[in-house]
Amino acid sequence: MTTERKPILEWHDIILYPEDVALLDDGQWLNDAIISFHYEWMERELFKNDPAVLFMRPTMVALVSQSAEPVDALKGVLPPNLNERAFVWMPINDGSGLKGGGSHWSLLVWHAGGNTFYYFDSLKGANVEFARQTAERITPLLKQEGQTAPGFEIVNTPQQTNGYDCGIYVCSLTGYIGGHHLLPAVNNPEKLSSPEFAKQALQDPALMRIDDAAVAAGRKFLKETIFKLAENEGEAK
Repeated sequence: MTTERKPILEWHDIILYPEDVALLDDGQWLNDAIISFHYEWMERELFKNDPAVLFMRPTMVALVSQSAEPVDALKGVLPPNLNERAFVWMPINDGSGLKGGGSHWSLLVWHAGGNTFYYFDSLKGANVEFARQTAERITPLLKQEGQTAPGFEIVNTPQQTNGYDCGIYVCSLTGYIGGHHLLPAVNNPEKLSSPEFAKQALQDPALMRIDDAAVAAGRKFLKETIFKLAENEGEAK
């Protein structure tokens, strides 16, 4: 007789099991479920589903980069109106399939106003070729008609000091830039579309202060947020 697995949290499109949440303990490599939760939380709780800023889930990004289908054929399963978003956030994984896995996370951010991809990697550019592949694949869905070929900038990124913190660096970078720069500008379309604003936000020197202590705090914050939501969901039932 098998015991039914019980999730800790069922929230919108997110289902987290105990083994997922345990990955937020120090020394654990984050899976796509935890990063998806963080992006869902950013989108719903922080940005209130504002259409200008899109946080693509890792499974969506993997679908774009790994699917054998032409990218136009994927429109029906991807978020709508990709070419109308000011910023699109994409976690990059070096896995070779659509079922997760891999060994390293990094971050790709599209800014429409600057027609540029910005790439962040906490492990000396380990995923840069995967990021370029994703950028090339998704560009036809992001560009406005008549736009020139997009730029690709590698951003100076704080470096992890171990083999497991890459995912929490992606979350920490997303949280810092999103919360400190994009959120205050979310009701200002002109500012969001400005290439100068994007450079200031995405190349903020303060990002280099993200270190082991900061990512440890990020793990704690995500775990506390998950349990708080789980408690609230339980009360709602």
